[in-house]
Amino acid sequence: MPAQSRDLEFRNAAMDVTIAVLHHTEPPRLADAMHKMMGGMPDFFDGEATVLDLGELAAVPDHIDWPGILSLFRRFCLRPVAVQNIPPELLEGVRQTN
Repeated sequence: MPAQSRDLEFRNAAMDVTIAVLHHTEPPRLADAMHKMMGGMPDFFDGEATVLDLGELAAVPDHIDWPGILSLFRRFCLRPVAVQNIPPELLEGVRQTN
């Protein structure tokens, strides 16, 4: 059964990859959702490769704080490796993120 909240849910995928379905992109809101889901255990995940899925965003934002999101996922021992279902208008921002 996938872990989920109204802001974020996790799904298992093939090849030992976790899919993080983001419904919102604000790092503080995602941090709160992750904290609640993991019960305060930031090491719940063990460096798992993670694909960020933006296909279910509640609304397409003008800007995404990619460094903030990546830092947040790393803090919870997740390793973001790719983004999928990204709206075309947000592609350039993610390409500029290292």
